[in-house]
Amino acid sequence: MVASAQQMLDELRESITGLDDLKTMSKFLLYGVSGVGKTVEAQELAQMTTPPEKRILYVDTGEGWVSLKNHPQLMRRTQRMTYKNLAQIEFLVEMIKAGVTDFDDYGTIIFDEFSTSAKQFLHLVLDANEVKQMTEAPEFKHWGILSRNIERTLWKLLELKETHNLIFIAHERIAKNKQGIEQQAPSFMDSIAGSVKENMHVVGRMTAEVTNREGAPQYVRKLQVHPTKLVVAKSRIGGLDIQVSPDTFNKRVKLWLDQGGSLVDEATPVELEDEKVVDKSLVDQDVSFTGFNVDESE
Repeated sequence: MVASAQQMLDELRESITGLDDLKTMSKFLLYGVSGVGKTVEAQELAQMTTPPEKRILYVDTGEGWVSLKNHPQLMRRTQRMTYKNLAQIEFLVEMIKAGVTDFDDYGTIIFDEFSTSAKQFLHLVLDANEVKQMTEAPEFKHWGILSRNIERTLWKLLELKETHNLIFIAHERIAKNKQGIEQQAPSFMDSIAGSVKENMHVVGRMTAEVTNREGAPQYVRKLQVHPTKLVVAKSRIGGLDIQVSPDTFNKRVKLWLDQGGSLVDEATPVELEDEKVVDKSLVDQDVSFTGFNVDESE
């Protein structure tokens, strides 16, 4: 159905707002390997940033919610929606925008994991094209279908960026940058990785180290929010070191939002000391590593 001139005029008026009326809403991407605490951190951010009268919608592509069982305080006012397909997400956005009952009081949406939804859709594309996944490699057209649809879904979710907090969770992968350096990066194909990153206030890589300093294993979690030579990251929030604890990050985010969400320029990638360390077995191969430190440990 073709929209009438009056409908187009009404939509045009609705799209125009005063700058003083805009409120900063957070758009974060947390990535890392399984088990480092991404889901827990996402829920902590959601509980902290969601207005008290609003609810949190947790879109789950698997069973990520299980990691919250040990944190009942993070499960309050949260509803879980089982992810089914991309069309479901696009329809969800339409229902939220229309203010439909049961969808009109969400303040934050967590997508756990956005990268998994991309992989699931790729399998649908391959099945529809009768590609034998074990014996045949996907063709360019298959990746094209995938990237177009995932990007379209991302843009649909971003239609809520001025009214809702959006938190995306992803796995990580090793990807080569334009200089040919292998980096830890969110697990998205190159064709959509740029779109995801540029629309986020923060792209943070979570890690967890196990220590036994007090007799029992303890996790020391870190969040890298500025880019370095070997890690993809981004922060438009000022006052943060390259690597911070989740608690430090959360407090800074709270302050950032309370102050109106003023943005800062992205940091230039730097090289950390541990990114100059080379395994001794590589040095023994008569390869030159000028300026690098050698790891002598077994």
